Amino acid sequence: MPATAKPVARSSEAWRQQLGATGDGRHPRRGSPPPEALPIAERHPSHPTALSHRNLQPIDRLIVLRDGTLPAAAWNQALNDKAHLMRLWPRGQERPESPDWDADLRPAQVINIQPDRRGHLGRLARTVLRLQTVLVLGGGGARGLAPIGALAAMEEVGLDETDVVMGVSIGSLVASLLAFGLSSGEILSQLERVIIRSSPYNLTLPRDALFTLANPRREMELFFGPTRLQDCWLRLHCFSTNLSRNRLQAWCLGSIPTAVITSMSMPGSFPPVEDSRGDLHVDGGILNNLPIAAARGLSDGRVIAVSLDVDPDTADQDSPDRKRRRSSIARTIISAMMCTSHSQSRAQENLADLVLKPEIGAYPLLGWKSYREIVLADQGHARSRLGDGTRFRRAATPRS
Repeated sequence: MPATAKPVARSSEAWRQQLGATGDGRHPRRGSPPPEALPIAERHPSHPTALSHRNLQPIDRLIVLRDGTLPAAAWNQALNDKAHLMRLWPRGQERPESPDWDADLRPAQVINIQPDRRGHLGRLARTVLRLQTVLVLGGGGARGLAPIGALAAMEEVGLDETDVVMGVSIGSLVASLLAFGLSSGEILSQLERVIIRSSPYNLTLPRDALFTLANPRREMELFFGPTRLQDCWLRLHCFSTNLSRNRLQAWCLGSIPTAVITSMSMPGSFPPVEDSRGDLHVDGGILNNLPIAAARGLSDGRVIAVSLDVDPDTADQDSPDRKRRRSSIARTIISAMMCTSHSQSRAQENLADLVLKPEIGAYPLLGWKSYREIVLADQGHARSRLGDGTRFRRAATPRS
């Protein structure tokens, strides 16, 4: 799309007509079957299954447009990791759905658009131009609820054009709720139900971990139901540490509860999670607690990050009994595991347009009783950094 092109506002029905299919899956012209039912040789050259690796080479950005309500169509595996699948949904659709998702379908990204919903056509344009606004949420135990305060401050100044949300550890849980359009107040209410009131840590036989996250998983399954990562209104990435391949891995497809639990599975405290290939995964914060580089690799637009890393020598500096306190075994183990992660996170901070770093060192990693104070601390910090939001509402410009 040329840089000067502007999105055209159309009704959901108009979008479906342009897709070339009616509600019953028949082609509107001559009552013919949809293109997916035709042999490859008879399909239009622009149909996804007609593209080859050679055809893809001169294409800068391939957008595959589909009606989200129709059954899954044929997919060319040459498009995996290259094409951007854009699914259009009719007015009144509460959430996108993928009941018949093919495991071999792995587009570079899935974008869900409801043309009649506020802000969605703008998101479509920013995605095509690679100017998405990306929000990155770090992890940190109870401190991981702090980003809710930042979200509240962004709402106050009208910064609501987030297109992609990424999360690590408990940050992935906050991100998963934000990806469905929940407000900061609604996210806090859900986290109170999932974490605060559900006894998140279940003691287990110490074979591969001390605790399980069975209760949070159950609560998430109740909330998300059959909805998957590719069904979010905002594109969602949950990061884990792949122990089998020694790398940070983003979860973009599949079960939301599984992705979030995997991202939160601190080794020793919670058991590792095995994926469909047999790889073992643990908490993404072990390798990088704030993957800003991944966000910058996805977009030339605005990147905002909420860092919850606390320097060891400043943690608890406001606590009156700081000199008398000794680090617990759990805290010592977690701090030792996170040393490299903190270095990685700080090295990437210059890639973001804004990094919010609330002063929450006085609150311990497992200080769940102080969650409201933690949220308010970040809200106050974000207010001071955002001001009236004017400079962050300006159109993002591509980086050279």
